[in-house]
Amino acid sequence: MVGTMSRGPRALRQAGKGLYANNIGARVCQARIDAGLTQKELGAIMSKPRSHSAISDIERGATQITVVLLLELANLLSVAPVWLIGDEWEE
Repeated sequence: MVGTMSRGPRALRQAGKGLYANNIGARVCQARIDAGLTQKELGAIMSKPRSHSAISDIERGATQITVVLLLELANLLSVAPVWLIGDEWEE
């Protein structure tokens, strides 16, 4: 992780759908299950409704998550946004 952090934001953007997106997606999945929601139910309660396959894409790290989407998911799933980001940012 330290090597990745030293490369900076540009390297992370270029990494695209890599480690960070997968970790965030896994945490979205965990929080959704803990909240007792299906992918379809989570998608239906979002401000811009999304299909279950769109939620699946988020959880698999196939879709990059914007800050706005991260905040909405955290709010809907009753978790702190920083928890969704995970410990990649802690040093």
